[in-house]
Amino acid sequence: MKFNKDNVEYFIGIDTGLYGAITIIDKDGDVLEIRDMPIDDEGQVDEKEIKTILSNYPIEKILVAYEKCQFDSKKAKNRIAFYFGQNYRAVITTLKIIEVFYLGVAPVTWQTEYSLIGRGKIESVVVASQLCKKMKGVFITSSKSGKKKYYDGRAESYLIAEYARRRTYGIVQKKVKSQKNIKIYGGDFD
Repeated sequence: MKFNKDNVEYFIGIDTGLYGAITIIDKDGDVLEIRDMPIDDEGQVDEKEIKTILSNYPIEKILVAYEKCQFDSKKAKNRIAFYFGQNYRAVITTLKIIEVFYLGVAPVTWQTEYSLIGRGKIESVVVASQLCKKMKGVFITSSKSGKKKYYDGRAESYLIAEYARRRTYGIVQKKVKSQKNIKIYGGDFD
């Protein structure tokens, strides 16, 4: 099966971390679903649940963009590095098994699109809330005491999905250096 951008109706962004999320948007950029990363009883990414979420949409009409992480093992303990890699690999393996078109997007690539380089996770939440005002309550919640909680995994999965939509349809706000080198996996790119 060859990838054809004209067939894509759903863009799925995945922040692959344990506190990440999965966002599904349509070709017009409207949010259909935002789900926190499913976690199994052992505290790991639940591949079966990811498959179930993605199976709610016609596989041939989906393009999944996941955050292609570069883990710096020198800054983390071995156990953290192991679990990080295990969860990251679980997401990619699931995408391969269900034979969906997917691409990995380096953080610097999608963050450049939204001028987020060198800015913190809260800034990702702010930008996502500005781009998708109707979902602000999903990205930021407030307790009765007024304390705010920021869901950067949800916000970043949305920004990754929107990045994939923009690149697929040529909606460019800023030139991204690696744009011409995007690789779509699961088939050939037309």
